[in-house]
Order: sequence, then structure tokens, then C-alpha cells
Amino acid sequence: MFFWFIGEIVWAIYVIVYGIEVPFPSAADLFYLLGYPPLYFVLISYLKVFKDAFNRIVISISSIAGLIVIIVTSILIVPEALISSSNLIEGILSTIYPVFDSLLIILAVMGAVIFFGGRIWMSWLLIAIGFILLGIVEISYYYQELLGLIWEGHPLELIWLWVYLHLALAFYSHAKQV
Repeated sequence: MFFWFIGEIVWAIYVIVYGIEVPFPSAADLFYLLGYPPLYFVLISYLKVFKDAFNRIVISISSIAGLIVIIVTSILIVPEALISSSNLIEGILSTIYPVFDSLLIILAVMGAVIFFGGRIWMSWLLIAIGFILLGIVEISYYYQELLGLIWEGHPLELIWLWVYLHLALAFYSHAKQV
């Protein structure tokens, strides 16, 4: 999450200090993308401890959640990215965020299903909701970005705040339960 924080600072510098609309792609995207591998590592390491709880139901439910994101991305983002992108990097970034989010959703839903009814279930539910919101906002944002419908301060940006709020509440809840 540290890299995402740095990405948000870079974004704020563009908007507040320079007073310009954040270009896409920007330096902030580098930090946002660098934030995914540490999150994967932490989630996988945490869930690996509970590998005995993995069964077909857990894997099926979490895989379906991730596949939904990939399917929606394939239908909405990929064709538009191929048509509308001004360059290859923009097209790749428009598709890579939702794909990366789908793996986060799979892992978070897996945790929510494994810990269902347990002491830390609420934490994992909040993590899952946060990452599902992240997938929704990024698909919506990049689709509208490709169509040229995004501006600085667009209401969709508020959903990212909800993502961070859900994750902060999840970490707080988990710290209280452990």
C-alpha cells in the first residue's frame, strides 16, 4: 500500500502543485503498478498458512469473482483500448489494472470464504469489498478514460476513497481481533 500512497502523492502534485490534469499514463501509474506485487505477496503468504481450508467451494467462489472482472474487462475495456488508445502503453495500462485487480479480488474473496463465521471474517469481508470496489472503479474509470469522459475531480474518484476506507477498516478490525 506504500506504493499506492506514493502514487496518490504524485497524483496530488500534478493537480495541486502544477495545476494540471494528470496525464495518462503518468508517473503515478508506475507507483500504482508497483503496489500490486507486495499486496499479492502479503495476501498469498497469509492465506498459505490456512491452505488446509482450501476446497473446491472456496476456489470456485473466489475464481468466479475474479473471472467476472476479467470478462467485463474483455468486453468493455479491451476492444475500446484497441480502438481508442492513442498509444500502445495507454491501451496496455487500461487493461492491466482490471486484470491485476481480478487477482486481488480472487485472493480477498478466498480469504472471506475461508474465514466465514470466524473471528477475522469481518476483516476479510472488508478487504474483499474494498478490492471488489477497486475492480469496479478501475473498469469504469478506464472505460470512461478511453471514451474521453473523465475529468479531474470526476465522481468516480470518490470510489477510490471508499476502497481505502474499507481497507483501513479491515486492517483496524484485524488488529483488534488478533
